[in-house]
Amino acid sequence: MTRHTFTTCLSFGTDGEADFCELDVTVSFGFTPGRDATPPAYDHGGLPADPPEIGDIEVEAIDGRPVTAGDWEAIDAILDQFATGDFDGAMMDVVGA
Repeated sequence: MTRHTFTTCLSFGTDGEADFCELDVTVSFGFTPGRDATPPAYDHGGLPADPPEIGDIEVEAIDGRPVTAGDWEAIDAILDQFATGDFDGAMMDVVGA
């Protein structure tokens, strides 16, 4: 697995005065490349393809500053947005997959 970084702007709905909150976020993530299907061989009947995978996402910076322990609520909200898979395509573009 290789590690890469990805920076984007996230918007969050709020229940307060503003309609939304925007944060510039930098995350690091692990990337495991996929594997093509393997044809049948002497010792097996063939293996299915494995898709590329994004995982182990860590928040590195929020609005240009490194994260601290006090940022746990923001980190949870950020990781929830990345858990949806909505950013997987953009992160695959970072690694050229």
